[in-house]
Amino acid sequence: MSIYEPIKIFDSNNTFLLDLDRTSYLVNRVKNHSVLHVGCSDYPITQERLENNNLLHVHLMKTTAYLLGIDSSIEGVNILKEKGINNIILMDAENIILDEKFDFIIAGDVVEHMNNPGRFLEKVGDLLNRGGRLIVGVPNAYSFNILKYVISGYEPTHKDHTYFFSVKTLSELCSRYGLLPVRLVFTAQPVSTGNRYVSKIRDFLIGLQSKLAPSFIMEFMQIEHVDRTKYYEWK
Repeated sequence: MSIYEPIKIFDSNNTFLLDLDRTSYLVNRVKNHSVLHVGCSDYPITQERLENNNLLHVHLMKTTAYLLGIDSSIEGVNILKEKGINNIILMDAENIILDEKFDFIIAGDVVEHMNNPGRFLEKVGDLLNRGGRLIVGVPNAYSFNILKYVISGYEPTHKDHTYFFSVKTLSELCSRYGLLPVRLVFTAQPVSTGNRYVSKIRDFLIGLQSKLAPSFIMEFMQIEHVDRTKYYEWK
């Protein structure tokens, strides 16, 4: 058996997707559903996101049937509450305790910050409704940003990150907690500089080779609810 063997992604679409507007993708994906949003404040750039109108939680509030956010940052939670956003709870996702169930759980740019993401994953399945999905968004370990490291000689890694994930490593981690991958989407965050030319150049490069996108989203379902007769292989 090869240690580099492919993994199965149980998606009847039979391929991965590309969507360069991650916020729009997520908002449309969970429209009219009940949603738990993990890491909802996006601290320490909460205020910046609010001012630029690209804080995901605010956009989710417009389309979801029910939305609850949790975040471990008291500063971030306070900023949102000062803006009148009260559907949020101060809570550490690694010690998540809730009595509700949801159609979708969104954990975008969260697990790579955790001390132990397994503690979150072992509990999150019990918070999903039957057939519900966990949506995990992470930076892509194999994105074109690696060129900054090769060419410029510095590591373009967020100072608070403790992990780097690829499609295979995120899939393996989640599968250890009974969650199988059912969708893969390569995507990108809004360009922080606000420079539309930077955005166009970035999007052009991603369009040439989507697997080098700066981030990706994977959806997972509890193993007992997955149709394992339909899948494609990720090599």
